[in-house]
Amino acid sequence: MNLILLPGLLSDMEFLKAAVEHQKELLVEKHQELIHKVQAAKEEVSEKIEVLQDEKLDLENKLADPVKMKLEQDTLRQYEKDQYEEKLHVLQMAEESSK
Repeated sequence: MNLILLPGLLSDMEFLKAAVEHQKELLVEKHQELIHKVQAAKEEVSEKIEVLQDEKLDLENKLADPVKMKLEQDTLRQYEKDQYEEKLHVLQMAEESSK
């Protein structure tokens, strides 16, 4: 009786080994898919971060432009004011010396 069961057990063992190997292959495939999905998600996040950084830089530049323009205008006004004061001083000196 043991001899009759032995070939049946061997075929069951072979079937189970094949099933285990198949499951291992499926696990490896799933693992590779997950790795691919994680990598794709990382790339997507990196792209989004890059876009946000570009937008941030654009906004900073837009904010800096009015500030820069105001500083330039203030500097120009101060220069013009200094020029007028100097001309006024020259005119006052000329007026005093003509008296």
